[in-house]
Amino acid sequence: MSKKLEGAEADVVQHFHDIAKNQKNKPSRAADDEEWERLIDTIRISYTDFYLFITVENKLSPKEYQICILSFLGFTPSEMCILTSTSKYLSNVRNALAKKLFNENSAYALDKKLNSFRKQTQETG
Repeated sequence: MSKKLEGAEADVVQHFHDIAKNQKNKPSRAADDEEWERLIDTIRISYTDFYLFITVENKLSPKEYQICILSFLGFTPSEMCILTSTSKYLSNVRNALAKKLFNENSAYALDKKLNSFRKQTQETG
């Protein structure tokens, strides 16, 4: 079962936006392992169907996994680059994810499919 993010769960996602966007007079930086664990726990609890889709139904590398989660949550490519310490090849990873997960050929298609997946899980949660 999935639900819309609220309270502490929404705070975890906002924290990722904050560290990517140089908020509160702190420099932007990549997320650390503890922060990733909190975000992954949030996804596992709040978006169970999506979590199972990316962990059980599909084999993703750690970097693909992180980028997929951030895409699912609506982070911008520039935020994803900062949070994952990925730069030049982000579009290649996103294109590969589109192909691997949905048999599509573009990052745009990936975003569209993940957005649809997120809306669907929010409606059924």
